[in-house]
Amino acid sequence: MATLVANNSEAGVSRVLLQPGINTVGRAAGNHHAIPHHSISSRHCEIIVHEGTIQLRDLGSTNGTFVDDQPVQTASLAHGQRLKLGSVEFFVEAPEFVTGGGPLRVSVPRNVSTVDTADAPRVKHTASEAIAAIDVGALEQLTFYQQLPGAFSYPFNKGGLLLLALGTVFFLILGIVLEFAFLLRSLIAVTTLGYLFAYMQRIISSSALGEDEVPDFPDVSEIWSDLILPFLLFTWTFVVSFAPAFAVSVALRDHALLWPVLIPTIVLCGFYFPMALLAVAVTDSFLALSPHIVVPAIVRIFVPYLVACLILGALAALRMGMVFGLAKVPILLLPIVIDGFVSLYFLIVEMRILGLLFRSYRGRLGWL
Repeated sequence: MATLVANNSEAGVSRVLLQPGINTVGRAAGNHHAIPHHSISSRHCEIIVHEGTIQLRDLGSTNGTFVDDQPVQTASLAHGQRLKLGSVEFFVEAPEFVTGGGPLRVSVPRNVSTVDTADAPRVKHTASEAIAAIDVGALEQLTFYQQLPGAFSYPFNKGGLLLLALGTVFFLILGIVLEFAFLLRSLIAVTTLGYLFAYMQRIISSSALGEDEVPDFPDVSEIWSDLILPFLLFTWTFVVSFAPAFAVSVALRDHALLWPVLIPTIVLCGFYFPMALLAVAVTDSFLALSPHIVVPAIVRIFVPYLVACLILGALAALRMGMVFGLAKVPILLLPIVIDGFVSLYFLIVEMRILGLLFRSYRGRLGWL
């Protein structure tokens, strides 16, 4: 097994055992290999072990990544080389590995524990990392339509019911807070929506990887990357997708043609939105919102995407009907509890459907 052997006492760890697939290294406890040193960034670099090669990629670290004293952004590692992260140096101990290799498509083993360094917990990858790591040949060959019925029972798989219960309690507490803490509403709305989108990305990526367990709620180690950036990604996706509807409502305000034009525009925007959301979720990029990316993707898988949108639309209609019905329930807090539980259930089902769509037609979409 490829190993990084510490060359100075500053590392805080003596050896880093690299597992097959993606290994993230950084100061934060959420990495596969956590190295508690001030010169190492919270997410410093990524090391990919695959088919006899070890590939290194710097993740925008503050103090840099060096191989044999040369600064690098990407590099191949070989036995005997020196790897320096910030001011912490390691020797690469991997006599069975060879040098070379270019960009890799790697398969992340589903059941391999990555707890090797400083007892760091096993973590999920970011959406783009996880999606890029899919080994299509290893996935089950069920069609998108065969997998669809299972999306509705998916939220109850294994630990899913517990997550639904915890989410319901969270929404209950949030609803109570919002009733009384008016000044905190904007902050709570931003962080909540950002956290929800981060969880939506996690469901999509785990579904695309072929996992049938409901993923855990994501950890929050950095406010920007874990809350603010997901909030901006989701908000901008919504704004861009429905911008034509906003423009029509302004341009035709008080005009007789307002509703005849606005209604079909909203329908088209709603048809655009799920694919835009999927593209942004799997790439972590605002650029994925471009019609040059979203529209060709819709055309390539038009029929299954239409089926998915009809199901998503039906779920949205059920959700609206439920909100209307709960408004008439006179029991205190019960509407909030039911709304929180059912809303989270619908959210998980919807993201599962999008994840299955990407899993089944990844090759046609061609994003990664």
